[in-house]
Amino acid sequence: MKMLLMLSLMILTILAYAGEGPQKTILLKKGSKVVDLGLVATESGVDTALNYSFVLERNKSSIKKFTIKYKMKMISRKCIDYDVEIVMRPSFSQKVCTPIGNGDYQCDVKTYDQLYEAKTVCVEKGWVQQEVNKKFKVSFKKAAALSSGTVEKFVISLKQKTYMSDTVKMSADVVSSPVRYKVSGRILTDTITFKVLH
Repeated sequence: MKMLLMLSLMILTILAYAGEGPQKTILLKKGSKVVDLGLVATESGVDTALNYSFVLERNKSSIKKFTIKYKMKMISRKCIDYDVEIVMRPSFSQKVCTPIGNGDYQCDVKTYDQLYEAKTVCVEKGWVQQEVNKKFKVSFKKAAALSSGTVEKFVISLKQKTYMSDTVKMSADVVSSPVRYKVSGRILTDTITFKVLH
């Protein structure tokens, strides 16, 4: 009965992720310490907050700990139009000193007329899109030791708080595996850990 329940939960999990549409699958190879996803974005193609997921495929020879890098888009309020203003600097005086030898200087008052300076100023602010570099770690050090031919699949989701923020909430789950896992995340170290449950 317990085995039947576990199998049912596994099938439900697979069906749930199958309904989300095509996802990028990454095979974890031995020695690949960095996985670069490149620029990731919401599948709709619309410029909006990131909601992206991908699948990690693990086998006997897969690396146990690695870093995932990616770029994402966000917007921030910046200047979008500029103008040049002429600023008047009032007349002023200062003492200008010239060396006359033996460490002595001749200092005389010099007066300057009004000066005009060109100054670039912002005349309009708006939302500007930019790309932000992000990274986090994934650890399978406490995962199950797999036999030859056995493959596990895990899904990782990245959800941006708002399009105006670079804060991303990470979540992970098991898609398919012959064993049960506890998935945990450490905010301070940005690490997702998969630990097998005995």
